[in-house]
Amino acid sequence: MSKKTFAHKNMTMEKNYRNLGFIFLLLIPIMLLGFFSSYLSKLVNSEKSIHFLIHLHFWVSTTWVVLMILQPLLIRFKRPRLHKKLGKFSYVLFVLFNLTLVPFIIGVTDYVLKGGSPTVLVSTLFNVVLVNIFFILAMVHRKNIALHMRYMIALALVFLFPPIGRIVMQNTQNHFLAAVHINYTLVNLILVGLIFLDRANQRSYRPYAIALVAFILNQVALHASFSTYGLM
Repeated sequence: MSKKTFAHKNMTMEKNYRNLGFIFLLLIPIMLLGFFSSYLSKLVNSEKSIHFLIHLHFWVSTTWVVLMILQPLLIRFKRPRLHKKLGKFSYVLFVLFNLTLVPFIIGVTDYVLKGGSPTVLVSTLFNVVLVNIFFILAMVHRKNIALHMRYMIALALVFLFPPIGRIVMQNTQNHFLAAVHINYTLVNLILVGLIFLDRANQRSYRPYAIALVAFILNQVALHASFSTYGLM
């Protein structure tokens, strides 16, 4: 990559986002807290074996989160070539992530068809769709760093839902609606804050607006599904 190209990339990474990678580091303790009791603690303490698909999905997701943390840090510390190489690796992770979800979606769909509540399926499908949409949009706009970065932030926010939902349920006696509304309200407030930040700096906040609408629709759908069908 030429010095001119790098200068352009560095210039388009706005000042307010230069420390984005450090902020993304918060995903690590959130994931550790969220998945400790349901997965991580069972790696050494559980008498039952954990299905390899659960292992595969967790570690593919974790690798993707680590990559999302590294990418803005590489731009921050002027390592564009490595950023580009790891960007290509993200395509592999994207495919693997979707493949690891297929058995779970099939299982939940089968459960619903046999009379189970569609609530879990609604939650799973919404998150899968949003991950795919935000990743594809980020890649489509990979040459426009401003839009690329904002869609990747929206993607990172999707990864907050599983661990934060578990943290809330662990502390509210498994109250599903509390987990839904606390989870989505937190993420939606983050998006509203980012929208106001971009408006104040006269930047395009369209990716955040799209994400906000999508998350609100998901929140409403989950509330309606749980109110109608419950969770089991």
